[in-house]
Amino acid sequence: MLQNKLIKDNRLTFLILAVSALVSLVMLVFVTIQALRWSSYKEQTENARSEIASLIKKRPSPGKENEKRLKEDAELYKARVKELVLPDPLQPAVDKFFETLEPPLESAFSSPSELAKYKVPGTGIKADPKKGTPAVPVKIRKLTQREFLEFFKKRFDDYCNKNVAREDRKWASALNGFMLSYNHKFFPAGNWDKAVKAFVNEAKKATFEPINDATKVSILLMAIGFERKVEKELASSQAHIDNMKIGINKYAVGKKMSLFSSAEAFIGGGSGDAVSGRGSEDSGYKAEDYPALLFHWDVYGDIVKRLADANVATLNQIVVRARKNSEEKRSDVIDLRSSVENAGDFRVSHYTVVITGKMSAIRDAVRNFDAAVKDNRMYVVRSVFLQAKENGAAALMGQGDETSQLNEADKEQPRRVSTSRRSGQRREASAERSRSEEEQARLDRDAKLPPEKRSDYGMIYVGGDEESIAYIDIDYIVLAK
Repeated sequence: MLQNKLIKDNRLTFLILAVSALVSLVMLVFVTIQALRWSSYKEQTENARSEIASLIKKRPSPGKENEKRLKEDAELYKARVKELVLPDPLQPAVDKFFETLEPPLESAFSSPSELAKYKVPGTGIKADPKKGTPAVPVKIRKLTQREFLEFFKKRFDDYCNKNVAREDRKWASALNGFMLSYNHKFFPAGNWDKAVKAFVNEAKKATFEPINDATKVSILLMAIGFERKVEKELASSQAHIDNMKIGINKYAVGKKMSLFSSAEAFIGGGSGDAVSGRGSEDSGYKAEDYPALLFHWDVYGDIVKRLADANVATLNQIVVRARKNSEEKRSDVIDLRSSVENAGDFRVSHYTVVITGKMSAIRDAVRNFDAAVKDNRMYVVRSVFLQAKENGAAALMGQGDETSQLNEADKEQPRRVSTSRRSGQRREASAERSRSEEEQARLDRDAKLPPEKRSDYGMIYVGGDEESIAYIDIDYIVLAK
């Protein structure tokens, strides 16, 4: 009886104890299962470690080789990202060149190891009579842009080491000599000329620089990544810039945009003209300066094109924001070393453009600079300062030029203000009499309506599409090659 009474009086306690025991049992089973799993995982890990150690003992560790490959891949991806983000304006023409260019001839390679680098895998195999396998002729694949640059530079350097003095290698004469002697031997007959022609046809759409027989190869190689070659004779480079300016001016005239007439405008470099009185020997630059000068003139031509396409009325001035050449007195000769800023993987040139035109044309010009990335050019418009050519507010108030008289002697100010007011009142009265009956009827109707419902509601009186002068600061960005 006492035991039954003890159980009856402590039912809740015994129930809690039973549930606790059940939960403990379940947890014990769960912990046991997890311990068995962890033991299995540990055994598998130890087996994998033993297998890796065994493989490493059989052959050298691939760690250093993999590290080298990873670095090469990283550099390749980095270069590819640059090309995708900011390609060269002549890149579409370069692409046409490589689409047309066939693989090099087998005889173009100087060693079996170099040939092996460019041949198609599985080709160039000798016949094996024992196995009964036939010979597979060598087949060379097409070169990428990067491979072509390496291929060309090696052969050009070999040619220069044998035939050209070191100080003359920077001139176009060295490149021309190489092309005449060797380059046509590297590719199938006629293919080189065909590929260059494909480049020229496309490149002419992207620049005002004359691309002719004398310049086409140097421009092509520059677009691929080779240093620009110019003639050692100063007159030749000056004439090249003169021809470039003719094309730019012709485009502007065709678009009815006026250009500034200063003979020493922009950065010079031409042969001079009748206005300046300069001769070809007085350009202010040396022959080795002309690769940089041609770069700036190419940008100048593109800026003119974008302004003309926006229907800007006048290009007043373009200034390269760089230090002036301390050795030259003329304002158009700049220090070319300071004209391009090196910013990591990019090169930045700074320009200030002064234009005159309608507000709508100025807005379109800024839009054209922003949209230049579609043509593989990158402009950053840093600032735009606007100055109205006429005082629209003064004309609206009916004061006209008399407004300027208010700034003279203070003692005459009241009399002149009253004179201006009377003049304005007379003009208003005259205008009132000259209005047609229809116009007067419209005004009478509008007078009875709320302001927001009148016919002239929202009409712009000041600050509309008026002619203004704009000062635009622009950065032009290219990839450092």
